[in-house]
Amino acid sequence: MIVFGHTPTHRMGAAPGEIWIRPDRIGIDTGAKHGLRLTLVDLTCRKSYSCSTKEKGTYTDFRMAAWGKNEGCEN
Repeated sequence: MIVFGHTPTHRMGAAPGEIWIRPDRIGIDTGAKHGLRLTLVDLTCRKSYSCSTKEKGTYTDFRMAAWGKNEGCEN
């Protein structure tokens, strides 16, 4: 599995502020610098956590998303 940033995920076809996922690659640059989202991923449980970086409401819009099978992890 390769996890990378620096290339905004929306340029690879993901919705703005969402991670980009392929079977062997995950793009996590969800546009924090540009007022979209700051994102981290938990590879063990296949979950992403993100919050808004918009000037108004910075860090107040928390989201969690899961992908694939995440057996043995809390939902």
